[in-house]
Amino acid sequence: MAWLDSGEAHGSIAERWPEIQRAWALHLRQALGPAYEISELGSTLLVSTLPARQRDMLLTFVEKSQQRISRLLHGIARRANGALTLVFVFEDQETYYRYVSRYYPDCGEFALSGGMHINDGCSHFVTARADLTLIEPVIVHELTHAQVTHLPIPAWLNEGLAVNSERRLTPTPAEFTPAEFHAMHAAYWSPETIQDFWSGQAFHASGEENRLAYDLGQLLTAQLSQDWDAFTAFANEATMADSGHAAALAHFDLDLGEAVRLMFDARPDEGWSPRPASWGQLSNA
Repeated sequence: MAWLDSGEAHGSIAERWPEIQRAWALHLRQALGPAYEISELGSTLLVSTLPARQRDMLLTFVEKSQQRISRLLHGIARRANGALTLVFVFEDQETYYRYVSRYYPDCGEFALSGGMHINDGCSHFVTARADLTLIEPVIVHELTHAQVTHLPIPAWLNEGLAVNSERRLTPTPAEFTPAEFHAMHAAYWSPETIQDFWSGQAFHASGEENRLAYDLGQLLTAQLSQDWDAFTAFANEATMADSGHAAALAHFDLDLGEAVRLMFDARPDEGWSPRPASWGQLSNA
């Protein structure tokens, strides 16, 4: 970025950015070791240790998935013009966690991760080497995140869009039945615990809270998106500041807290709605 700002680079940022992405990928590949190779197809650049056939299959899958996500989330998703989609498939879980640890706080307990979209400096996403059928849902999930980074949406909507895309494009068996999930949700969420969901903290937790947050985000997103025109307007206006509450009132005439309360047949209580004023206290707990 300093080079671009210096005026020494000829051309616009959009023209030079793919060169910078390739240079960084080369630097990372050298740091990872000689087993890693760089491959490209269309607008996708892959750094991995995968055999040639698997590399080709993965690159083709990423290219097609980007097109499918754009169609699936028409009016919401946006691909970066001119930029490459950078995919890093690390050889093992140890290397993967060593890399992503740079993007976590120095201490704390965190949920296990199968992949991550990192929108810091140079947008890219990472996963660990596995059977391609295991990697594909991670790729769709993270590509969805990459295509909505231009929107300041709350975590529940961001993850809800990603999980719905993942389930639509790479169907996988559910961990629990709908009835089992419903019972778990009804037992866990309350006017107090739901604030972790609205603030986004539940998505960084471990164990049951994390699992239920992802499922609730998917359920709420699926419910709201039945009216696609209203949902598109909502998604383009929803913000992290109030977890999309004002946008939901404007486009659905819906109180988000009431929607969740009714979803789990909970007793009437005004405390279910997003309460941003309490989130600072929660983050220090």
